[in-house]
Amino acid sequence: MTRLEAFELGRAPAGRERPQEPRATGLAGRALAFVRGHLKESISVTRLARELGVSPRTLQRELKTTLQCSPRDAILAVKMRAARRMLESGELRVSEVAYRVGFETPFHFSRRFKQHFGHPPSALIDRIRS
Repeated sequence: MTRLEAFELGRAPAGRERPQEPRATGLAGRALAFVRGHLKESISVTRLARELGVSPRTLQRELKTTLQCSPRDAILAVKMRAARRMLESGELRVSEVAYRVGFETPFHFSRRFKQHFGHPPSALIDRIRS
């Protein structure tokens, strides 16, 4: 499990008590901040690198070193964490959350959410309601 995944999933990496917030400085921090600020948009690795003024390869190396994940995985993790927070608020339906985090269809969002967290978004909603 990568450092970013451990943080996003709320699990402690091996040998640690609690997950640590990924380093919020430098290129990795700027990348995560950009994604958080543009949740509704579809963000490619190329676009993210261009926005940060680096090559896609430089971005890939930095995220691999800092967060032990690829840029694509980092983008998805940030979007999934935001989606989970929105769903936990209980104020939005799954389809509304899907669009707010940049997915074109609720089906695709639900599938990716389940891959990321191990359960569908509807299970999270059911758990909150009970």
